[in-house]
Amino acid sequence: MMDRTYLKQKVIVIGFIGLILLVVGNFLPVIELSSKTIDYNKSFAFYRYEGRYILILAAFSFLLLFFKEAKASFLPMVAISVLLGYLVMNKSSVYTDCSSYKDMFSWGSGFYILLLGNILAYIAPIGMFLKEKITIKITRK
Repeated sequence: MMDRTYLKQKVIVIGFIGLILLVVGNFLPVIELSSKTIDYNKSFAFYRYEGRYILILAAFSFLLLFFKEAKASFLPMVAISVLLGYLVMNKSSVYTDCSSYKDMFSWGSGFYILLLGNILAYIAPIGMFLKEKITIKITRK
């Protein structure tokens, strides 16, 4: 039978990795504008806009995970998902700054890192909910 503390540690580590990716993704280009016809390249990082709130919520979730309250980190993660959804639905102030350049618009690497970080960060609270419900048995041969 697998030790529950071992599973808990793995889930918490994956949650920490997800939160670190959320922080890093804010500082990378989330939206990139580039044109092939004119020499124009510009990128927008999310931390100047609504990404500030993601940084604050990620820090709060990090503290909750650090103090072994993984279930409670679910609420800040929901708020982070809402902010990322706000960015994707083109209502973010980042997108407003780029609205006149729609033909040159593309998602940057920071956007994909934010999505990956959000998914990984959810593993910690969901894993803690499931840990109480499921017992994993490993048979050794």
